[in-house]
Amino acid sequence: ERTPAFLIAHVYLERFDRNDHNSSANSTHRTTTPYANGWRGAGIRVAMLENNGIDPACPHLSVSGWFSAAAPNPDNHIHGTSGCVASRLATRRGASPDVSLFSANAASYGDANVTAAADWCATSNMDATNMSFGGDYNGVQQYLDRYFDYQARFYWDSYVASAGNGGGDVGSPGTAWNCITVGSFND
Repeated sequence: ERTPAFLIAHVYLERFDRNDHNSSANSTHRTTTPYANGWRGAGIRVAMLENNGIDPACPHLSVSGWFSAAAPNPDNHIHGTSGCVASRLATRRGASPDVSLFSANAASYGDANVTAAADWCATSNMDATNMSFGGDYNGVQQYLDRYFDYQARFYWDSYVASAGNGGGDVGSPGTAWNCITVGSFND
């Protein structure tokens, strides 16, 4: 007698969901040494420049000031970078929970809205401005790269730009010469 042949159409692997900023993230970010020395960002002014604002209802973030280039989308206020920097949640504390956190809402990633929000950051004396966005232009600098180069060079402002959210080339404004461009990894 013959054994019937079976055809396997697909194998589904087990999926494990996890929180990206879990309790081990602080050791990965190497914030344990600053914490041990009492350094938590007090007196530092940090702006989050995005196309939307920081969630005003988040109980783990304390926002000191707001800017909006246009009406924000009330359903789109969440961005994880704010928590990575300034979360005050005991089990998922940010790298600098005592910074003065500011929300710079560009309302869109258009050049005019981004520069309006960045100008507010510059005139508000931010110590650092975080920008977790970027467009891939195959390494060719764009207007925003040149804008942030100028701001950093002549006003001594510090800008931290995402290497890009798409996993490809470093995108604009991360290709600016005077921005601190950062990437991430899965630990």
